[in-house]
Amino acid sequence: MEFGVLTAVELPQKEDDGMPETTFDYKTSGAQLVPMQEIDKGYVEQVARQHGLENFDLDQGSVTAMNGISRAIAGASVQKVIANNQKAYSRIEKEMFKVIKAWDKYNGTGKFSEEDTLQVTFPKPKILISDSEALDNIEKALRLGVIEEWEKLIKLDPNLTEQEAKDKLKRIDDAKMERAKNNISTMFPDKKTDPNDIENNDEEGNGDNIGPVDKES
Repeated sequence: MEFGVLTAVELPQKEDDGMPETTFDYKTSGAQLVPMQEIDKGYVEQVARQHGLENFDLDQGSVTAMNGISRAIAGASVQKVIANNQKAYSRIEKEMFKVIKAWDKYNGTGKFSEEDTLQVTFPKPKILISDSEALDNIEKALRLGVIEEWEKLIKLDPNLTEQEAKDKLKRIDDAKMERAKNNISTMFPDKKTDPNDIENNDEEGNGDNIGPVDKES
């Protein structure tokens, strides 16, 4: 009988009516779960080291909080492996595209031209933090004035270019303005719906006078 970490136990069931199900029991009175867990843990750590992954903890029940610097140090090896894999896969994808173009040309299907190229973009590896932590960091950076408004979008999505971030920020601002117009139209259906027009009307004295009124004695 074979046994080990990666070995499954096949339990063929009897098909005769009235026969009990096939079961699997430990031969000892108590299962040696702790040694088995250590074996599994050692195997996982070995595989991780073979792939260049280090500085991680598989101990159950570990609740030690990690700050940003600790996470950066612990995940440095992982980030390096991901970055190296992305470079290799990007090169392989481009080589594969050349093969596809050559096959397309050979068959005469005309799906691709000689000028067609393939751009492969993988998500940039980054330290895993919670959404609340990321938003708090961005809010602090904006409050301190160390980043511009469009840069917060790149911090949330590192794959955005500067122009893409600026375009997205403009769409967000336009959507906010549109919602403001809709709210004004709902609250004041007889008034102009452009907030700028309403502000100009008030400055010129054409808006509603909501200030105090002097009464003659």
